[in-house]
Amino acid sequence: ADVGIKPLKDGINPLRPGLKYMINAGSVGQPRDRDIRAGYLVWDDQAGRLEVRRVMYDHKKAAGRIRKAGLPMKYARVVCPDI
Repeated sequence: ADVGIKPLKDGINPLRPGLKYMINAGSVGQPRDRDIRAGYLVWDDQAGRLEVRRVMYDHKKAAGRIRKAGLPMKYARVVCPDI
């Protein structure tokens, strides 16, 4: 079986009929792509597409809570690189 790895782009990602997909949406609040916005997916099985959406949130406040909880500073910097 052919296997391909393709990063999702923001916006609409068409899905080809008859194929199986394993999709990792990642996690909100610990971005690995350096985009500080929260990301999530909307899957429309009728239209055969996956939409990647991103929204702003108070990432500075989230970083402050991470620090207040006593977690390592590196986790706060992932959320808010300018602290």
